[in-house]
Amino acid sequence: FLTAGAVMKQLEIRNIQDMGGLAGQMPITATSSTTAALSIGGVPPFACFMSEFIIFVGAFQAINADGFYLLPTALMLVATVISLAYSLRFLSHVFLGHLKHEKITDVPLLMKLSMLALAAIVIILGVWPTFFVHIISATPLV
Repeated sequence: FLTAGAVMKQLEIRNIQDMGGLAGQMPITATSSTTAALSIGGVPPFACFMSEFIIFVGAFQAINADGFYLLPTALMLVATVISLAYSLRFLSHVFLGHLKHEKITDVPLLMKLSMLALAAIVIILGVWPTFFVHIISATPLV
């Protein structure tokens, strides 16, 4: 949402059909958006992959115990694919294709730093998920 807001702020438009080709003009925003989209879709090595993987492992184990869980698991899988599809559609319409606006600049430095920091966290938690798990498991002990 941060990157979508950044694009709307810079273009001063909200219709995705009026956007396109912004990757060259807004490279930090495009990179951060790509990182977020792939994470939302559960693609490794991004943060959401491990959580989705664990959820699906549990769901498939539940199916083995009771076939009732087949439909909810199938719906989860469909929802995951749809999430990846709409995220990739956003990337395609906004950052790829023909440039529809001239002289667009990337967002201000503080927004860039915020997007880069969040993208870095998404990658770190995807590559090293135990880091966050140790923090969570230590919390009740305090």
